[in-house]
Amino acid sequence: MTVRNPRSPAILTRRHVLDAASELALSPAQKSAIEVIHSRMQARAVSLGAAYVTAERDLDAFFEKGGTDPKQLAELSAKCGTLLGQLRDAHLEAHIETRAVLTPAQIAGYDRLRGYEGIGATR
Repeated sequence: MTVRNPRSPAILTRRHVLDAASELALSPAQKSAIEVIHSRMQARAVSLGAAYVTAERDLDAFFEKGGTDPKQLAELSAKCGTLLGQLRDAHLEAHIETRAVLTPAQIAGYDRLRGYEGIGATR
């Protein structure tokens, strides 16, 4: 399994795309679409993040109370893992959606501006 650094060239970040809006010749519709993607991701991430924090607190409480039930431990741990995975998915899905808004030429321009050209850039 390959784990990518979030700053790797396969990831198009909203901030960097919008910062380079003029260089990439983003249309008003593209800018708007990217903002909508970000807003949707942020709302989902805030909700999932809060649920994850609660799940981690529940896991901590299990140990603080001297919990010894392996089944309960497995359930609490699994809940934490699931929520963390969903949180990561929400974030990375926004990158994929952002990429879909751009043209191949804009993606190539993004790669060039970010210094990703020639190092496995965002094809």
